[in-house]
Amino acid sequence: MAAAGALADVARVGAAATAVVAEQSIGQAIKAWDKVGNGQKLAYDAELAGQVDALRGGDIQDAVTVQKIANKADQFLNGGDGDRVQVTEGTGVYGAAHKNNETIYLDMGTDGEGNRLLGSAVNTVAHEGGHKDGAGEISAAVTGFMTGLANSVNAWANSEQIAVAKQAFMKGLEAVPAVSEAENRALLNKNNSAFWEDAANNELDYRQLHLSEKELLKAKAADFAGKFKEAGYTPVTEAQALAILTEQAENKVDKTHAWRRDTATADDAVKAAAQQFLNQTAQEAGFYDDGRGNKIQYFTNFTAAGENRFEDYANRSINNNEVEVPGAKLHAFSPTSSSRETSARDVANASVNADPNYMPFFDYTKLQVGAFGKGVAISLNKHDGSVYMEGGASTSFEGFRPSLSPSPSFSLVVGRMLDGPNTPPERADAVNEMMGGYSWSASACGAAGFCAGVNRSVVPAGQTAYTAFELGVGTPGVGLGLSVSGQVGKLPRKLAP
Repeated sequence: MAAAGALADVARVGAAATAVVAEQSIGQAIKAWDKVGNGQKLAYDAELAGQVDALRGGDIQDAVTVQKIANKADQFLNGGDGDRVQVTEGTGVYGAAHKNNETIYLDMGTDGEGNRLLGSAVNTVAHEGGHKDGAGEISAAVTGFMTGLANSVNAWANSEQIAVAKQAFMKGLEAVPAVSEAENRALLNKNNSAFWEDAANNELDYRQLHLSEKELLKAKAADFAGKFKEAGYTPVTEAQALAILTEQAENKVDKTHAWRRDTATADDAVKAAAQQFLNQTAQEAGFYDDGRGNKIQYFTNFTAAGENRFEDYANRSINNNEVEVPGAKLHAFSPTSSSRETSARDVANASVNADPNYMPFFDYTKLQVGAFGKGVAISLNKHDGSVYMEGGASTSFEGFRPSLSPSPSFSLVVGRMLDGPNTPPERADAVNEMMGGYSWSASACGAAGFCAGVNRSVVPAGQTAYTAFELGVGTPGVGLGLSVSGQVGKLPRKLAP
C-alpha cells in the first residue's frame, strides 16, 4: 500500500508539472494535483470502486446502470453535478466534452480492434473533466492518464475489499428488476442523437466530419488505393485507404485530432500523399451544404465567402497546400520511387529553420517522475513538437549499492544530441528516432538540485544509435535506467517551440 501511495504521489507531481508547463497556470496545476489524488482516493472507496470495476470489466451491459456509475465517478473525480455524463454507443471516441455546457459524453462501445472503451473509464472521465475545468488537450491527457494510473495501482493494493464490494453490488442488481431493452435503447438513442447533433454544430471539443465529407471519402477511397500501386507502395485495400483518408481529413479540420497519434498509418510520406489527395479532391468537389444554410468547402472549416465557421480550425486554407498536422509539409504524390523516398524524408517533421549550419542549444525537453524503481516521463521534440510518453525501470545508489528508493523523484531536463545530422529536417528525424523506442540513461543530481546525465538509444544491429547529454534540475540522487517510449501526439505548429 505504501508503494501504491508513493506512485500516486509521483503521478500527482507529473500531472501538476505538466499543467504548469502546458497551461502556464498554477490554478490548473492545483486542479490536476487534486484530480489525480481523487483517483487514488476512489480506490479506497470500496463501494464505488467495486461499481467502477464492474463497469470497466464489462460486467454491466445496460446503459442506464453504466450512466449512473459514470456520474458517481465524475462526482468523485471532478466534482460533477451527478447528471452531466451521458453514455453513448458507437461514436468511435472514448469521450467528449461539450464546449458551452457541462455535458460529458462517455462511449460504452468498442474501438476498431474490439477493445471496450469503458476499460479506460477513469482516465476518460478525468480527461474530459479536465476540459470542463479549462485544461487544454496536453494537460487534460496527462492528467487523465495519471489519474487512471493512480487509481489502478491503488485499486490493486485494495483489490480484496473492492472484490467484496463488487460482488455485493452485482448481487444487488440481481435482486431488482433488470433494465428493459426498451429502456436501455431509449437512453442510448437519446444520448447518441444529442452527441451527433452537438458534433454537427461544432459544440464538442473536436470537429466531426460532416456526412457529406464521409460519403465523398467513401467514393474516393478506391482511387486513393490505386495511387499506392502506381507509386510502388505496398498495395492497400479500399477499407485501409478509407481509414487513412478519414484520419488525415480529421487532422485537417480539427487541431485536437491532429495532436493525437495517427493509427491508420505511421508513414509520413503516406500521410502527406493523403493530404495532397484530399486537397485535390476538395478542390474538385467544391462545397457542401452543412444543413444550417452554410456552404462549406470540403475538408476545411471555410464557407464559400471565406468565413471560418469553426473556432477550433487549426490549419491554413486548403488552397495554401500546407497544413499544421503530423507530417506537416505537403508534397505532390510522386509515382517514382526516388521521389517517394525524398518525400518521406522531407515530410517527416519539416523544420521552419532552413539554415544548413543550424545547431540548436537543445533538441528536446523531458519531465520525469518516479518512485520504487519505476518512472514515467513526457518529452517534447524541440524541432517539430512531437510529444512522447515514456515508462521504465531504474535503480538509484546508496554509496555503491543499488537500491529502489521509495521516495518520489522528479527531474526536468533539456537534452542535446552529441551526434546526428546538422540540418533541420534530418535533425528532427534523428531526434524522433532517438526518442521513440528503447533507451538507457545515467544521471546524477546534486544536493542543490542541478542534474546532468546521458541518454542513449538502444536499436537493432545495423541501425544508428544516438547519444544525448542532458542538463536540468531534479531531486538529489544517482541512477541508471532502461525505458521504452512512444509518440502520443504532436503540438500544433503554433504551439511548438
